[in-house]
Amino acid sequence: MILQERQGERRERDGRDSEEGMEPVHASASDSSIKNQAGVLAGISDSAAQKLSGFSKIDLRRLLLKMLFGFAYGGPCGHFVHKVLDSIFRGKRDKKTVAKKVLIEQLTLSPCTHMLFLFYYGLVAERRPWSEVKMRVRKQYPSVQVTAWMFWPIIGWINHLYMPLQLRVIFHSFVACCWGIYF
Repeated sequence: MILQERQGERRERDGRDSEEGMEPVHASASDSSIKNQAGVLAGISDSAAQKLSGFSKIDLRRLLLKMLFGFAYGGPCGHFVHKVLDSIFRGKRDKKTVAKKVLIEQLTLSPCTHMLFLFYYGLVAERRPWSEVKMRVRKQYPSVQVTAWMFWPIIGWINHLYMPLQLRVIFHSFVACCWGIYF
């Protein structure tokens, strides 16, 4: 209902009667909900992982901090990167363009996200000292990134080839939810 009212206001203001005015309103609505969905899926993933790991009681602090990472970084950053890639490649979805998008994503966003998460989790969630976190990241990061490169390019390929822009972060977050339960 609100969307229809906004569209009507936009058509009146712009003097248009077509549905051309729908896209910006719909895009802004989905932009804000993406943050929520990425955070909620991070929470579902962590609560399932805790239960499967044998936790007798959910560690609420850890759960909320993982959700915060999804709300503050996962959703917004992922959506921004997908929008930039679509802008650079003008929304093309042929296999050659998709391969370029996946390669760019895997060489930029993937390493940065994994590095940032390892530091965030060690410093904020586990409350470890900087020197210990730095040493753990140095030790764990290479295997985390190599493992990610064995799996996530396939997901990126499916995402860029078949998913519309507004569903890419949600699809990625859903797969990350499943991934986070086991890894």
